[in-house]
Amino acid sequence: MRHVAAALAAFLCLAEAAAAEQITAGGPQVARMGRTVDAADGAVRFAYPGVSFFLQFEGTRLTLDAASTGEKSWLDVIVDGAVRTIHVAPGGGRYVLVEAATPALHTVQVLHRSETWHGTVTLRSLATDGRFLAPPALPARRLMFLGDSVTCGEALERTPPGPKQAIWWNPSCRTACWWVRPCRRRCTWCATAVAAWCAAGTSVPTNSTWTGCTSWRSPTRPGRSPGTSAAMRRT
Repeated sequence: MRHVAAALAAFLCLAEAAAAEQITAGGPQVARMGRTVDAADGAVRFAYPGVSFFLQFEGTRLTLDAASTGEKSWLDVIVDGAVRTIHVAPGGGRYVLVEAATPALHTVQVLHRSETWHGTVTLRSLATDGRFLAPPALPARRLMFLGDSVTCGEALERTPPGPKQAIWWNPSCRTACWWVRPCRRRCTWCATAVAAWCAAGTSVPTNSTWTGCTSWRSPTRPGRSPGTSAAMRRT
């Protein structure tokens, strides 16, 4: 009898493993908003505040494999409208984004809260115990916001006293529709991208335009750059 029980348990484990699905962050099941860089292994790298990823899945559990080059990178995870914030460690790890009691259809957004100088974040893969579906459709109209700390929501959610914390940044409060929609709510009539550096603003060197400045380094803030290449995608 014990052998039958062990065999049944092994069969159930194999069935569960077979039902699970894993995708790369750069796969077609994930829609993106903002400037990103694709790696050869399917990972996606980004540093600008406000960069977002959208996906849908059916299941009870969703995990994300991610890492940062710094110690101050934060992501908002918005699941079916409910928001929580997670810290991305420099060494990386697998983070649980969804854990539900029963299988259901879920819509998920992962939004980068932090600035370029907080760290460059890499999303490697996502996994579920169910299945991934086609991502939500993003608006066809696209807007890019160029600016400084005001544009990227620098310390907008401050809760003094104490020193400034990186978790206080919230770029979603300073992009399209922020004046009519609550913070962390996605604009429904346009897709947005933010290119902003705290204390740098629009002081663009040499040609006085932002054309081709995806990897621009501020002459007054040489250490504060996206850390990404000119291959960054335009939304």
